[in-house]
Order: sequence, then structure tokens, then C-alpha cells
Amino acid sequence: MKYMHFRHKALAAARLAVVLALAVSLSACALYRSQLPVATTYEAESQYKMQSAGHWQVLASDVADRIFKAIEDRDDLLMKPLYMEPPNSRPFSLGFYKLLTSELVSRGIQVSLERESDVVDVEYDVLAVLHNDRMQRPPIGTFTAISTGVSAARALNSMAEWIPAAIGAGVLADFASGAVTSTSNREVLISVSMSYNNRYVVHTSSVYYINDPDYEQFVDPMARGHYVQEFKPRPVRVTAQ
Repeated sequence: MKYMHFRHKALAAARLAVVLALAVSLSACALYRSQLPVATTYEAESQYKMQSAGHWQVLASDVADRIFKAIEDRDDLLMKPLYMEPPNSRPFSLGFYKLLTSELVSRGIQVSLERESDVVDVEYDVLAVLHNDRMQRPPIGTFTAISTGVSAARALNSMAEWIPAAIGAGVLADFASGAVTSTSNREVLISVSMSYNNRYVVHTSSVYYINDPDYEQFVDPMARGHYVQEFKPRPVRVTAQ
């Protein structure tokens, strides 16, 4: 009984400490003054990381679905073939050209091998962006959730109680290590368009993380207009002649 009484008092004291800490934090925020707007982050959002040719196929399938629907909605395009410019030498361009062609043909859409007099143009472009080193903080509550799951499993006595808790801890571990991958300093913006008579019929753009060493699969580092890098300012010495 004395142990239970002591435990209840300890829990009550812990709750009071949390409430006081929150109160102090809120009061500090209310008293804070600044002549400049305070920098803040965006709300957390997910962004896919493209890491395999299978991911290229997922994109090709999605684009083909959009093109198929757009053609269905346009009677003037139903019997016209599509034409895509030959790809450049980058692995992504070569692979995506073949994958998108396969996806379109499998849906019964005509794809012309060479440009004809009256075709619907399909184009795609890739822009690679290199950011300076950035810090990615884990979502608030991640470590709390993991530690809570581990602590809950450790506090149980019998195997019958431990197994469900272990499954829950395993789910948390999957979240922390498997389903969430690392960010990188390189991203690619992939745009695909379909146009006819100088008018866009479909235009879709998506942004993906890529593994830093993989960027040359998407763009030629020496090609102008396809690669954007954030440059740091450098001092320039000016000498009198």
C-alpha cells in the first residue's frame, strides 16, 4: 500500500512538472519580441524518393492514365497519334521514354515512331536542384512514441502481455527505420506535357528526392538549363591596373 501511495504521488508530481514547464514555455513565447519576422518551418509533408527504375515505371503509368483520360475527353484527339521526341543519353530519359511508350500503347493509344503532319506532341523535361546542406529534424513525438513503446514492453511481466506490446513496438520500429527514408541534398522536378495546336492539353509536374550519387542518371551536369545549384557568395579581389 505504501508503494502504491508513493507511486501515485510521484505520478502527480510528474504531471505538475509538465504543466509548469508548458506554462513557462507559453509565457516565454508571449513575451518574445523581435524586429524581424521569426523564421518558421512549413507543416510536415511527405515527398517521395525516387530510388529505382521501378519508381520510374510508377510515374510513367500515372502519366499514361492522365493522357488517356485527356484524350477520352477530346473527340478531336481520339484518332490522332502521339509523338515523343527521342530521348537524350541520360538513363532516366532513355528508360522513361520506353516505359511511357509501353504504358501508352498498352492502353490502345497510337504512338508514332516519326513525326507526322498532324500529331499530338508529348514532351518531358527534368530539372535537377542541388541544395546546400540542410537539417532534417525528426517529427515531434517520434522518439517519445518509440521510447513509450519500448518502455511499455519492458514493464510487462507475462509473455501473453509482452507479445502484443512487442508487435506494437515493431510497428514503431518499422515506422522509424523502414517506411521513412532519409532526405538528400538533391531533388528532381519532372514535368510531362501533351500539347496540340500550340495548346497544352496535359501538363503535370512532380518533385522527388533522389540519392545524391544518382543525379547524373537524370541530367547531364554540363548541360545548360537542366541543372540548378545554389551558389554561395564569394569575395572578389579587385586590383588596380
